Amino acid sequence: MPEEIIYPQGGLNTDANYNVIPKGDYPWALNIKQSEYQQTGNIVNVKGNVKVSITLPSGTNEVIGYCEDREDLAGLYFIYNSNDDHCILRYNSSDNTIDKILWEESVLNFSLSYRINNPVVVGSDDKKLLFWTDNYNPPRKLNITRMYNYTNFTSTTTTTTTT
Repeated sequence: MPEEIIYPQGGLNTDANYNVIPKGDYPWALNIKQSEYQQTGNIVNVKGNVKVSITLPSGTNEVIGYCEDREDLAGLYFIYNSNDDHCILRYNSSDNTIDKILWEESVLNFSLSYRINNPVVVGSDDKKLLFWTDNYNPPRKLNITRMYNYTNFTSTTTTTTTT
């Protein structure tokens, strides 16, 4: 029997009975997403995982939220830590590196019982803001560039001596 290739024109339809699903819809999907071009039926494979090494704070760490930053080709991860050393990390897919946006901050007050809901990145360059809520703390925002510079601040001291 020849293999039939179906180009979906509808969408994911988990409500209809499998026997009466409209032509163009599909009952399940694995590792796909709609392309950035937003055209009907323009579906692409989701990239696989890449192992990146980073030492997280001591204690139990768990990802409780994720947000895509399309402009920088990056992903922002919200990390819960059992010792209240919570983090927000940015994975850069262009060079497979991790940036510490906020590191070991108890003020984030993350909870495993309250996942991050609908985080979104707005703006660009040094005015790029990250908004999120977890229905536990008040809605929050932060300037990604400013927080990255604060967290990764390195002091350079110049000493001048006269003889």
